[in-house]
Amino acid sequence: MVVIGGGFGGLAVTQALKRADVHVTLVDRSNHFLFTPLLYQVAMAGLAPAEIASPTRSLLRHQANARVLLAEVTAVDLAAREVHTRETPPLAVYWYDEVAAWTRAGCVSRPALELVPTLR
Repeated sequence: MVVIGGGFGGLAVTQALKRADVHVTLVDRSNHFLFTPLLYQVAMAGLAPAEIASPTRSLLRHQANARVLLAEVTAVDLAAREVHTRETPPLAVYWYDEVAAWTRAGCVSRPALELVPTLR
């Protein structure tokens, strides 16, 4: 299984599959998970940046069926069952039941705030 993006959704899906009989590849262009709801506290010097950011690999270090690939996804070819990245050869996806994609965080409740990059 290929999970694209190491945000809230991608990390949650990967962790939920910890005991599943499947190999999970989490592809993300960043090597860390950023807990954005607390970003304002870093800006106010209430928290250190290290307190709201964790390396993705360390979050999944105890999950034997997961690997993290640092790459930027450029295309998903459903017909060829491949995920294309800038940095690696295409990743083969042998079967799939569903393809689901989210582009916005669920914690944003006001449409005007969706334009703020740190809240997405």
